[in-house]
Amino acid sequence: MYIYELTLLFDVAVPRLFTADIAAFYEGYYANKGVNIIKGTVAVGFTSNSDGEVWLLVISNPVMG
Repeated sequence: MYIYELTLLFDVAVPRLFTADIAAFYEGYYANKGVNIIKGTVAVGFTSNSDGEVWLLVISNPVMG
């Protein structure tokens, strides 16, 4: 059995895709399953090891700069 820590990144476009009620539902659903949620950010790059496994994700917060 594998145990992973999972983080979802939601960029600034997500509020345009869901109503506030639907967004709250999904946020609660995933949070109850132990998923970390980071809002208002985007992935801008990543680094992998020689096996192609990602070990570093670079994020940017366009709201904060």
